[in-house]
Amino acid sequence: MKSRFLVIGGYGGFFLASFLVSLYLTFDPSHLVMGYLRQFAQQRGIQVSVAAIDKYRLSGINAEDVELQYPGFQAPLKVDEFQARLSLLALLLGRKSIGFQASLYGGKIFGKITRGRNSLRANIEVKSVDLGKIEPAREKSLWAMAKLTGKADLDLASKNDPKKWKGGVKASLGAGKLTSFSYQGFQLPEIPIDGVNLELNLAGGKAGIKNFEIKSPDFPLNGFGQIELRSPFRQSPLQIQAKINPSGQYLEKVPPLKAMLPPDQTLKYTGTVGAIIGAGI
Repeated sequence: MKSRFLVIGGYGGFFLASFLVSLYLTFDPSHLVMGYLRQFAQQRGIQVSVAAIDKYRLSGINAEDVELQYPGFQAPLKVDEFQARLSLLALLLGRKSIGFQASLYGGKIFGKITRGRNSLRANIEVKSVDLGKIEPAREKSLWAMAKLTGKADLDLASKNDPKKWKGGVKASLGAGKLTSFSYQGFQLPEIPIDGVNLELNLAGGKAGIKNFEIKSPDFPLNGFGQIELRSPFRQSPLQIQAKINPSGQYLEKVPPLKAMLPPDQTLKYTGTVGAIIGAGI
């Protein structure tokens, strides 16, 4: 009896091993995974080009020299190496779940994106990506020349109902500078920074900006605000209130700014997310 079970187990193990080997040799994930990623990008107006692609584990791909051309950006975002793996179990359950990691601009981005029929879940982490190596969307627009680190955990249970969205975003910039940019018809000089911190929480159809801080010897800023979430996101109303305390040396470079500052040095902005993005900020 014992030998019979050993024989059955041996045949079963051999069948399973043969099945996995044949699946690996015949299953081409590049079409399925890249097809999904290209569709995901095209829906956001992003063009994707890949220099080389190969298999990665059983259901994944390994791509090299990937370029992503974002709308409005002068130059494509360049990724040295990109790995993505499709979850076969999630696919059987009617969802598309892809885990990924990318090496770019001296840092890494990794996480997982899961899409259902009307839902999206994203868990993403960024480590030390040097934004200073990326060309900004346009000339004379605000850009950060510093390393970005952060986490985002977003659950869009219903993509068309922002009131059901939840999650949070935490991001920080290291030491560097904010580039010179045009504001209200005059040019603001670059701002040296010791760091920037941002924290948002999504709940009840709103994204609360709990903390927005710029640590700088010339232009320290501490603010908060709120985004009324809309679909599409660019149409979301945005309110920000921030207290600034520019140094005398910085104000001497921009006399109009000194005249514009209110007595309590508190600035307020009301508009849309799209207007901020459109301004290159």
